[in-house]
Formats: sequence, structure tokens, C-alpha cells
Amino acid sequence: MKKFSIVLHETTIINFPFFWKLMNRYKYVTFVAPVLVIFYASYFYSIQNTIYVQTSTFKNIVGDQEGAAGAIASVLGEKSKSLSQSEVSGIIKSLDFQHDFSVALFNNPEFSKLDLSSIKDKKSFDMDTFLANCAGKKECIHKKIRSSIFSKMSINGNRSIKDSYILKVVSKDRFTTTLILKEAKKAVFETRIKTIQLKLTQQIKLSEDLIKTKRDELNNVNLGQLIERKKSLENQVDSMDHKVKNLSQYLQSLKIKLALMETKVKETKKVTSGRRRNSSSKALTLRAQKRLEEKIRKLESDIAAIKVVASEISNEDESIMQQLEAELKKEKLKLAKQRTSGRSIANEMNFYNRKDGESSYTEFDYKVAKKQFEKTEIDYDRVIIEKEKLLTELSELDIKLEVIKPSLEYTQLLESKVIQLKLLNSTVVSDLIFEKELGGMKGFKELGKSKVILFSIVASTLLLILITLCIYFFDDRIYDQFELSKSFEDLTIIGNTPDFD
Repeated sequence: MKKFSIVLHETTIINFPFFWKLMNRYKYVTFVAPVLVIFYASYFYSIQNTIYVQTSTFKNIVGDQEGAAGAIASVLGEKSKSLSQSEVSGIIKSLDFQHDFSVALFNNPEFSKLDLSSIKDKKSFDMDTFLANCAGKKECIHKKIRSSIFSKMSINGNRSIKDSYILKVVSKDRFTTTLILKEAKKAVFETRIKTIQLKLTQQIKLSEDLIKTKRDELNNVNLGQLIERKKSLENQVDSMDHKVKNLSQYLQSLKIKLALMETKVKETKKVTSGRRRNSSSKALTLRAQKRLEEKIRKLESDIAAIKVVASEISNEDESIMQQLEAELKKEKLKLAKQRTSGRSIANEMNFYNRKDGESSYTEFDYKVAKKQFEKTEIDYDRVIIEKEKLLTELSELDIKLEVIKPSLEYTQLLESKVIQLKLLNSTVVSDLIFEKELGGMKGFKELGKSKVILFSIVASTLLLILITLCIYFFDDRIYDQFELSKSFEDLTIIGNTPDFD
């Protein structure tokens, strides 16, 4: 315990001046420790496998709206955003990808040249020995390839470029690294296309199933029959509108004609009633005029007869003729006075007689026109009622179609979407774009020189301290006054022995 107190220090924990003194004291022994550590570290570094790493950079372009991936996302109804890093990294972790990649790698003509051993394996790799347990069974071979190959592959995000990723392959063979990277690059590209095609195929199937369901629902309500009925009703309503318009115009013309005929009948009746009131007096006047005319004709006949019979007119005959001529002149004056009024009376009587004859025809025509108007009015009202019924049925049909319309439009949209999906499925491209050139090949050791050197320094220091302390603790000799005073604190030092060279 006293030796511990000598080695330790209250402030620095280790008494470095004393420890340095110990190293000088046991310098031949302590020199061996760093030499051994450096030798072991050098040997360990030399026996490590050289690890070869090669990369290929690719970009996810799904966020580009003008690209094919953006169009696919739009049709599928997805948000137009990039795949997450976990989704991209998960591509090579998929069992389907691993199986397909193993099959493709096994079918590669240069498969036998690959080194599929672990990067820590020090033994040389032999493919026949590696596959010996499978006895030629392909499923077993694919499984062994899958178990050994995917520890050498990884996909990491590229911090310097957005939506950019790095496919990395690591192995202890340069050729193996390059071949696996090329095949992995091709497999990731094709797998992404298959994934998109699979999603499109699923979307097509789901959409077609949904279309079939919606079509069955629409067929149950006889959509085609309803649409045809609507067209028929619309045509009937148009025909009814035309008929209503024609009947309205005809009814108006009949109404005007009936009003004119009604006025004509009233006026005719008024004339005929006036004729009945004045017919007796006017008839007497006409008869008196006729008698005067008859009397004048007789007088003229008598005077002419006298003149013809008598060759010589006697005084008596002269007197008779004078009387007859005087009476004739008188009657002619009387007739002349009555002739003017008689002519107007005759004209009026003729007018009355004509109107009286027309009265029956005018009234008959009026009655016919009135019945025709009433019949037309009934037809007009009937057509209006029929039109209202058609409009009511058409309105109910429109309401029914409005209820069906969302399903019909949804079905039409689905059909349009299926067409787009099929077109995309036949022209699909990957949304992962790889750079044409592979990254440079890099070779390194699992533990680099800097780590080995650092390990050597730390291990040498610790081993040196440990060996020095062990030798000191097992050494019972006292070499100087400082150790003596620390080991035997109760003793008093009287003096020192001289040193002799």
C-alpha cells in the first residue's frame, strides 16, 4: 500500500516524475511493450482484407411535374412528392427484389468469377465449394446467393443533392464489386418499373371492378330507357309548344273574326228592326206613287186615243182633251213631288230586303264561327293540360336522372382513368434515373492506418504503464532516499553513503 502512495499523486493522480524515474530504471523491460504492440498492429493491418467499394448515383424525379413519374402520380391520385429515403432504401430489402436479383446474378455468364465470401473471411473463395451443399438445386443456390450478397449492398441518401441517392457495393474483390454494382443498378431500375406497372395494373383492375359494379347499378335503374324517355318527352314538349303557339294564333284570329261577325249581326238586326217599324208607311207611299204613275199612263193613253180616233176635234173634244191634259199635268206635278222620296224609299226598301236576306246567312256564319272558336278554345286548354303533364313527368325524370348523374359521371371518369392507366402501363418509365458512369473504385482496409497507429499509441501507453507498475510492485529493493522516506516514515535519515565510480 505504501508503494501505491508513492506512485499516486493528490493533484495529477499519477506521480509522473517518479513514474518517469521508474521507466528509466526498467528501460530495457519497458521498451519491449511498445515494440510488441507496434509489431502486432503492423501484422494485424497487413493481414486485413483489402475492401473494394464502388458507387452509382441516381435521382428520384417523381417530384418533377413534367416527367413521366409526375404524370403517373397525377393519374393515380397521389401527391406529387419524392419517395422517402426509407422507401428507396427498402427497394433492395424487398424479398421479391432479392430473389429476382439472385436469379439474374446466377444467370450471368461471369457468375463463377465472383467472390461471395465475407469481407472478413481470410480464406480464398471457391464457387464450387460455396455451392457444393446445394447439389445443383436452383432454389438452394438462389437462397445462398441471397444470404451472402445483400450484406455487400446498400442505398444511402446523398446529403449534397436533394432526392439523390447512392447505391454502394462493398466486397473484397475488385471484379466482384463492379459486376454486382452493374447488375444491382439494372435490377433497381427494372424493379422500380415493375413496381409502377404492378401499381398501375392493380389500379386498372380495381377501377374496372368498380366500373362493372357501377354499370350494374345503372342497368338496374334502366338508365338507357330513362334517357330515351327523356328525349321522347323533350320532343313531345317541343311539339306541344309548336301546337300551342299555332292554336294561340288561330284562336286570336278567330276571336277577332268573331268580334267582327258579332258586330255585323248586331247591325243587321238593327237595320231589319228599323225596316219593320217604317215598312207600313213607306209601303203606302210607294203604292200611292204607283197609282199616280198608273193614272198618268191612263190619261196619256186616253189623250192619244182621242187624237187618233177623231179626225177633227170638236169643241167638246177640245174641252175634254184640255181637261185631260190639265189633269195629266197636275198628276205629273204630283208624281214629280213624290218621285224623289219614292226613289229613296225604294232604295231603302231594296236595302232592307237585301239585308233581310243576308241576316239569316250572317247569323248562321256567326253561330258557326262561335262554335269553332269554342271548340278551338277547348282544344287549346286540352293541349295546355297535356303539356303540363308532360312537363311534370319530364321534371320528375330530371330529378331521377340528377340522382343517378353522380354515379354516371363517376363511372365515366373511371372509364377515362382506365384508358389513361392502360396507356401509361404500356409506356411506363422508371422514376429513378441513374448516372451513366459508375463511381470510381476505392480500396481500403477495415481498420485504416490512422486507426491502427492510434490503437498502437494507446495500447503501448497502457501496456507500458501496466508493465512498469507490475515490475515496481514486485521489486522489493529501495533505490533512493525518496523511496526510503516514503516507505519508512518513522525512520530518521542520518546520512547518505558516498557514490563511487
